[in-house]
Formats: sequence, structure tokens, C-alpha cells
Amino acid sequence: EEGEKVPGDQHPAMTAMRTGKITGPVVRGVFVPERNEYVWLSITATPLFHPGEDKAFQVYSIFDDITVFKKHQDKIKEQQQLINTIIERLPIGIALNSVKPQVRFEVINDNFARFYGVSKEALLQPDMFWDAVYEDETFREEIRSRVLSDMESGDPEKMKWHDIPITKEGHIVNYVSAQNIPLKDSDLVISTVWDVTDQKLAKQALKDSETKYRTLFETANDAIIIMDAETIIECNKRTEELYGRTKEQIIGRRPWELSPEFQPDGSDSEKTALDKIRTVLQGEKQFFEWRHVRGNGSLFDVEVSLNDYSINDKPYIQAIIRDITARKKAEAEILRAKKRAEENEARFKTLFDKSPLSIYIHDKDTGDIVDANEQAYSSYGFANVEELRRHDIWLQPPYSVKEAKQWINKTVQEGAQQFEWKNKHISGEIFWELVTLRPIKINGVERILAAAIDITDKKHKEIKEEVLYNIANATFLTNDIKELTLIIKKQLSKLIDTTNFYIALYDKDSGCLSAPYESDEKDQIETWPAKGSMTGLVVGKKKTFLVKKPEILKLISKGVIDQIGN
Repeated sequence: EEGEKVPGDQHPAMTAMRTGKITGPVVRGVFVPERNEYVWLSITATPLFHPGEDKAFQVYSIFDDITVFKKHQDKIKEQQQLINTIIERLPIGIALNSVKPQVRFEVINDNFARFYGVSKEALLQPDMFWDAVYEDETFREEIRSRVLSDMESGDPEKMKWHDIPITKEGHIVNYVSAQNIPLKDSDLVISTVWDVTDQKLAKQALKDSETKYRTLFETANDAIIIMDAETIIECNKRTEELYGRTKEQIIGRRPWELSPEFQPDGSDSEKTALDKIRTVLQGEKQFFEWRHVRGNGSLFDVEVSLNDYSINDKPYIQAIIRDITARKKAEAEILRAKKRAEENEARFKTLFDKSPLSIYIHDKDTGDIVDANEQAYSSYGFANVEELRRHDIWLQPPYSVKEAKQWINKTVQEGAQQFEWKNKHISGEIFWELVTLRPIKINGVERILAAAIDITDKKHKEIKEEVLYNIANATFLTNDIKELTLIIKKQLSKLIDTTNFYIALYDKDSGCLSAPYESDEKDQIETWPAKGSMTGLVVGKKKTFLVKKPEILKLISKGVIDQIGN
């Protein structure tokens, strides 16, 4: 059967004659040249003996032609090999096994063992599946009870188990899903398993992404609305606050139902909104101003950005809505001023000069200051606009002349802009302004009008709170006085100029002051008497002093303090 030639002395008849024993059945193939094929025979040889003798004198043999049977057998063997090959090459793990009373495997492919993270040899040991696969005893008993219970139910839908963690040394190495298919009238089942690690991690990543998106969505400073065509289907918390309505009062509505009948330019709200929606659904983003109505009936102005996106080929629209009511009021004030200026140049000049706002007129191409009112140039400490033009009033980036020109260019290209700007008085003091830029035409010449409101107190309060917090925090984080001093200096530099700076310690016994830290451009004095010093005056009076050079010279001339060093 293996295809090898058989020597004549190994013929079953010769073997029976030689051994005196029945030989067979033995399968032998005989080549028939006329048919150009083998005939397969099953041969049984029986020895015959004379009475009283133990040596055979002849043999009779029975030959059965099993060629057809052999061909069927070979075919079955080929099919079995094909099936085994297919099973091994399946992308899933598959096995044939019993479940109760013990797990015993008849067939296991490589993937079955690999996905469960064990060897075939371990699984082929009687009832070792649970111990070999699940190392945690508690989880092992939990999954075993669940599987057996689901198998007992006879419900095929229950015989599917998803996202099962496989652990090694306490760490999850992969996730699998499994399904058992009972064989009818048998205690065997077809067990399948497949690796779902990538899908599991992808689902977790998607869930994390959704959580992150939801957090950003709900905490955004702008109102965000999601629309299915023209109907609102979702909104964030800021939308409720801005519109003065609950989510239930917003969802299901259409944008024009939350708007006055007509927009400020006289356009019909419904018609205009539908035009915007149709345009964005054609792939063209939309950015425009709009007027809405709050729940209490009051009107408010917003900037709207519309973008389209698709989920499962279904189009949606995202609207990001920013309240510009305050800006519109400021712009309206500027526009009213512009109109008055066009009507009466003298009245405009009076308003320009006497306005409590700092107002500047810029060349739209170069960014140079063409004119400025008294409030503007005096805020820097200058006597007139010519001094303002001559001096370099710019700070380091992002508050340099380069960024200022960028803002002007942006105004020319996009229209009105609003931002915070940091300035420096000629005394060195820093002040902050909220600046609004917009294009304007004066005597037929296009200019850029800048209106600035001083917000120094607001900014200083913010910076002061930050500085106090950081200094307080530093006292907990360091025990090194030098390191603490450097931190204090760095933080105070956000509020004042700390180029010349020291921290003094007062010794009551000696009446002297000493500086564990000192930074001075002219003197290096380590100790000095407290009496007659400015610091001694602070200690004695138990109050804070803010003095400049004239006041210091006056105190020296009166003998209140002495001059120490330069």
C-alpha cells in the first residue's frame, strides 16, 4: 500500500507455509499491464498439515478483489486530508470536543490553541481546557459556569460569547469571541474562537474619542448645534445658556423658528436660513452674522459658522455660534460715530478728540498712525500725536509692530477684528487695552479705525491673582530661601520692573537689615542699619510705601531717611 515492491518470500502464502500460521488478510497491489492500473487484493493464506505433522505440506489462499473499495478508501483519505488542510488554514480557531462531563478534544487546529494562548498538547490533556486557558481562578469559574449554563439552555444564541479577555501573568494579552455548535444526537460540539483584540481596542478608542468629543462639546465656550438638514437634533449646554431655553425647547426646532421674522438687513429669516443650509450641504462652508431671539423675547447677535459632515453617508450640519452682542454694540457705536463724522467733520473731530476711548487712525497699507485723539497719545504719556508717532511704542512679540500690522492686514481682508493688546507707558508701566479694528473711509480715503478701552485693572487683577497663587504655591514646594526668592522675583516681574530688587531681613536685636538676595545695577550692600533707611521706615510705620525718585529725595532732604550707596 506504500508503493514498495514486495519480495516473493513475503507473499502471505510463503509466510503461512514457513510459519505454519494463518497469514492475513494482507492487502497487495498487482499491476495489470493490459489495463494499465493496479488491482488491489485482500489475501488470506491458511496452512494445511498431514495428520500428526506440524509442518505444512501446502497452503490454500483466498483472494478478494478490493480495488473499488480501495479507491473509495483513498478518495476518503484525500478528502480527509483536504478537510484537515482547510481546518488548519481557517482564519478562526476550530475544534471538535465534548463539554460535559469533561472537556475532551478530538480535533484542534493551530489557531484554536494560538488564540487561547496555550499549546495543543496542554489542551489534549483530559479536562485541562479551563485551567490551561484561564489563569485567574475566580474568572475561570465564572466563565466556566456561564458556558455550561448557556450550553444547557439549548439556545444557539446563548452559545456565543464576546470579548473574552485572555490573561497571562495578570495582564490581558488579547480578547477573543467564541461560539459552540452542538452536533445532533452527539455529546460533541464544534467549538470556534476568533481573535477580536483589534476590534475591541478600536471600539474602546472610539468610546474614548466619543467621551472626549462629548466633553469638548459640552464644555465649549461657543454654542454648538447639530442639524439633520434644517432640524436641530443636538445642542450643548452653552446653547441653552445663550438662547435662554432648555434643550427640549431647542431640539426639534429649525433655526428660523429661533429668529425674528426678518434679519437686520431686511432679509427673510426662513428663506435666508434655507439658502445657507442648501449651500453648506453642497460642500461650501458658511460664515455669517445672524440675529436670534431668546426665550424671553430679547434679541441677540451671533456669528455662525456652518460645516457639513457625514456619518454612514448621511449628511449633517454643525453650527458653531458665538455671541457678538457686545461687539455689535461697540461696532454700532463706531458706525454711529463714522456716520456723524461723514455728516459733520467738525462734530466728528470733537467726538474724536473728546472720546473717553483711545482712538487711532491707521494707514491701511503701512499700518502707520495717521492720527490719534488725546486719550490715545496721553495714555502713553505723550503730549501730542507727533510724539506718539516719533517714539517706538511697541513691545516684544506677540505685541510688536509686526503683529500690529498683521492685525491691520487681517482687518483689511476680513473686516472688523477685536483683541487684547499690551502697551508700555513712557514711565515703563504696562497697561492693557481691548482693541477693536474696522475699515473706515475718511474724506474718501480708506483707513483703519482703532478704538481701545483700557482694561489694565482687569488684566492686573488676573495677573496679580496668578502671581499670588504661584508665590503661595512656591512656599509649599521649596524649603530653599534662595530658590524661593528667585521664584518671588520672577513672579513679581509680571507686575513690576524687578531689575533692581532685594529682599531684606530685619534683625530686631542688632537693628540691622541684611539681604539674602540682592540684584542691583549700581550697589552691592549686604547689611545696613534699619534706622534711616526706606526699608526701616516700612518696618517702623508698619505700612506699604510706593515712592518714586522725587518723593525719595524729599524724604532725604527732610532727614526722614539717609541715602545709602548711589
